[in-house]
Amino acid sequence: MTQSNPNEMPETTTTKKPRPRWLRWAIEIALVLVIIIAIRAWQHQELMTGQAPLLAGTSVAETPLKLSDFKGQPVLIHFFAPWCPVCHAMHGNIDTISSYYPVILVASSTEPEDLSKWLTKHPDDNIQRMLLDRDGQWLAAFGSKALPTDVFIDAQGNISSTELGYTSTIGLWFRLWMNQ
Repeated sequence: MTQSNPNEMPETTTTKKPRPRWLRWAIEIALVLVIIIAIRAWQHQELMTGQAPLLAGTSVAETPLKLSDFKGQPVLIHFFAPWCPVCHAMHGNIDTISSYYPVILVASSTEPEDLSKWLTKHPDDNIQRMLLDRDGQWLAAFGSKALPTDVFIDAQGNISSTELGYTSTIGLWFRLWMNQ
């Protein structure tokens, strides 16, 4: 039996030098971005483009409301639901934007009683520019299946972009400003 000398270095195999931390981070960030882009592409695959579908009805205030009434100016169509937590979080952003641009609010997949409760909590919402879409038909006409959905209409009545989920006030403002 051979005895090993404690002062001798044991034979080792060559080990790879670890990647620098910044490179690992760059790879992880790139991977996250690829995943986000893929999810956005999947979410946006059925969304309408081009000329906006006809959006006309009787507002919650029982007055006629048509998207075509706003031709010549950019418009935001905001699809929301009282039961949607992201819609609640985004409500202040929509309220701010409505001071600068026309906003049509569409309560989608919502019962009248639920909308009444929403309006009790949000009495400053412009009910002359709010439609009730109980079955989500208008949401589907714009090609969306998610809430909130924000459809940006340019001054010529075309859909310039659509966003699903939370959008900041700056994001909303910028998209509308670009449509002038």
